[in-house]
Amino acid sequence: MRLALSLAFTAATLGLAIGSSNASEALGRGLADAALPGPGGAYESAELSPGYEALQKAPLPVARAIHTSAVRHGVPVELVAAVAWQESRFRQNAVSSAGALGVMQLTPDTADTLKVDPHSLEGNVDGGAKYLAKLLKRFGDTRLALAAYNAGPNSVKRFGGVPPYAETQHYVTVIMDRLEAGEPTRSV
Repeated sequence: MRLALSLAFTAATLGLAIGSSNASEALGRGLADAALPGPGGAYESAELSPGYEALQKAPLPVARAIHTSAVRHGVPVELVAAVAWQESRFRQNAVSSAGALGVMQLTPDTADTLKVDPHSLEGNVDGGAKYLAKLLKRFGDTRLALAAYNAGPNSVKRFGGVPPYAETQHYVTVIMDRLEAGEPTRSV
């Protein structure tokens, strides 16, 4: 049974589930316990992958990119999914008025610093996960890392915490509330 679930999920994850537009649809009933690939891409068990629930609203390519990048950079899948949801609602074609691009809304300067292509789904998500990992390491706190992702690390440093910007305070609060509720992609 475990092998059947794993193989079925492998097919879904690789995009072989015909007519499926997101991870939840691709899994179908009975496959919700299948695992996403581990760091080496292996499907070793049918246990629920940490953070899998966060990816159910994502289009399948976005779910794969988030999971792969989160694991690669040691960032919780739920956190990367929550940021991606807040930033773009998982849309790679999103462009902000400030010129931030893609699922993770990377600015061209940030993408250059991270050496990723923000126009590529995989590059964009990998850059966002890599940036979150750097911010988590630098600040040692999820709230501060989120504030830095939104307002920039210099703002967090300058104010000694979450900057007093309404947008940033809302951003941090909404994402933290979702994470604490176990619903990283809940609409508010």
